Amino acid sequence: MRLNTKLNILKYVFKLTIYRRNTIDEAVVGINSNLTKNKKEWWKHHFLMLDYDNNLSLDNLEREIKHLQKQFKLGDCHIFESSYKHYNVIFFYEDMDYFEALKIIHTTTSCKSFKSWRMTRQEMTLRLTPKKNYDKKPILINIITSKYNRVPSKEQKKIKNFVLGYLREE
Repeated sequence: MRLNTKLNILKYVFKLTIYRRNTIDEAVVGINSNLTKNKKEWWKHHFLMLDYDNNLSLDNLEREIKHLQKQFKLGDCHIFESSYKHYNVIFFYEDMDYFEALKIIHTTTSCKSFKSWRMTRQEMTLRLTPKKNYDKKPILINIITSKYNRVPSKEQKKIKNFVLGYLREE
């Protein structure tokens, strides 16, 4: 539920939006893109994630990813199917600032809600548990290699191993 209201105080108008969220009955496991533990420097180290909930075909998605790899010199990426024709793409070994990641996100055809939500949050989050009405965890369906592959940091290796290990568990 969302409540929008305006307050007029003297010559200023304040817009106020109040959200009410339903509570989640079960735990949700996910990862976020922030690689730094220093909250004052939250923007400095992120890996890149993209969300395609717009029913883009897998062939078109792979073409777009290869174009992004060439245009921005991005390394290998992993494509996960989170539900039928809904994909998550992760570039585990990229280390970029948040604003550079946003620039790349906004050149893609990823879903509009993903793009707009990133402007209000300081991290990108990937759900690893099944979505409502879908009983499977995201499934790794492809790895697109790149000639621009990076040497991963220890933290990046840990995140990749956690994600791939968690999604393999039954």
